[in-house]
Amino acid sequence: MNVAPLRRPITLLLGWLGCQPRHLEKYVSLHQSIARGTDAERPGRDVRGRNIILAFTPSPLGLLCPLSRARQTEAEQIRARMRQLMHSERDNEHDAGVVVHAFSNNGFFFLCELLRDRCFARQLEQFGGSDGLRLILDSAPGPISPAAVIESAVALGLCARQTADRPLVLRAVTSYLALSGMARRERSLRLVFERRWTGPRDLNRPRLRVLCLHGRNDRVVPLSEVDAWLRRQQARAGNSARLTFTRVDDFEGPHCALLKDEPDKYRDAVELFLRG
Repeated sequence: MNVAPLRRPITLLLGWLGCQPRHLEKYVSLHQSIARGTDAERPGRDVRGRNIILAFTPSPLGLLCPLSRARQTEAEQIRARMRQLMHSERDNEHDAGVVVHAFSNNGFFFLCELLRDRCFARQLEQFGGSDGLRLILDSAPGPISPAAVIESAVALGLCARQTADRPLVLRAVTSYLALSGMARRERSLRLVFERRWTGPRDLNRPRLRVLCLHGRNDRVVPLSEVDAWLRRQQARAGNSARLTFTRVDDFEGPHCALLKDEPDKYRDAVELFLRG
């Protein structure tokens, strides 16, 4: 794969409801391997990794009550670990950015709450560095949750500060990918939203990038729904934000699938996104 080297970012894995640390071990190994460009860590190492934070939806009650104590506690633990990494001398790689990998709707909703937390948002800005914030939204049944996460980040101004000399350009790329080895030829939707600065000091530097992955068992999202969502975003932005949308229907890179379905294709998709 012809890609640029990837420094070790801070990676936050937001698990699904009922998720346990052992369920995320393969994702930890995946991110460790991509960041180093070598084989994954040997089994038995600390599952969290040096720069990897695990977080879980506390309970069904916590899912229904955004302000529940359990979710506040989990959010504070994430912030504390972020602060620890930010002030650690040995992990002084602030320009490596932050990667948030959220699973299922539970992870999406928790991520929305985190992005609306001003303290957490400031942490992401401080630690984002030149590579900014990268979101991987994994196994969502539809476009509503990814849209909510993206809108939350944009609303906070994480990557959307608009000044006269730095107009904002948003490029939305959608691709339908055929998954092989299936009795029925279904489609998988890949959305990549790139939010870029443009200006004399920081030309085309990515600040917010989002990858949505759908597996073979996930509901297929009609392209018309995606087009309608993009049109709404464009209408909201108006001419002042100078947003442009580009759609690519054919993607020549790897197919996107759940890690448990097609691990090689899944890894290639994530690595291409993180390194690209």
